[in-house]
Amino acid sequence: MADTPLSELADELLDAVIDAATAHGIALPDRQVIADGAVAWDCPLVAVALPTITRGTVGADVSTRNRPSDTYVAEYRLWVLRWVPTPNDDGSPPSAAKVTAAGKALMDDGFLLTVGVRPYLAEIGKACASLAAGPATAQGPEGGLAGWSATIRVGV
Repeated sequence: MADTPLSELADELLDAVIDAATAHGIALPDRQVIADGAVAWDCPLVAVALPTITRGTVGADVSTRNRPSDTYVAEYRLWVLRWVPTPNDDGSPPSAAKVTAAGKALMDDGFLLTVGVRPYLAEIGKACASLAAGPATAQGPEGGLAGWSATIRVGV
């Protein structure tokens, strides 16, 4: 993996999310991007970002990550963001049915970024020094968007 550009691995991770969504019948937002590290919360999207590269090994305790080492960990973030119902102009809340539909779609995204991508990550991991899926967490709502992000740590 050390000879593979990090951008190529990002492509593989994005493909894994798209393939897993297709396999599980989950419709994804049309905007699907590789981000530089920060993800803009301006529209629904699927993104792979690389916000952190640290010295150390995958699975190492945070306290050992800054010790001298010849290995590094690229910490990717997988994102799915969607519009969620918001109060209307007079402050009335969205209907329970709309909130429930959005909540179910977001739960499916949480499944997608954990269980759904697992077999694809196993295949990607064969070409890496090490690969581990970290936590997935719900994000938002913020500005009418909510979603999930998951961490994938790759030894490079």
